Amino acid sequence: ANPYLLLSVTDPTCPYCKLLKPKWDEAAAKLKKIAPNVALANIELTAENEEYWLKKTSLNMVPHIKWFKDGKEFDFINGR
Repeated sequence: ANPYLLLSVTDPTCPYCKLLKPKWDEAAAKLKKIAPNVALANIELTAENEEYWLKKTSLNMVPHIKWFKDGKEFDFINGR
């Protein structure tokens, strides 16, 4: 497991999420090559998994970015 994870949580109906997702995927592929101990991942909320992720993390809007260091969760605070 990677000690560092930057996680984006998106919703397929959100316009901001639609803009973020392709850039996020591109950055994840590039980062994997240059910093293998850091992972970028995306969770797309669906009717099936939304309740689980809302309970597991402190989500309050999408897109939402979380930083995990050694399993500890931090909010990544920045404007859209």
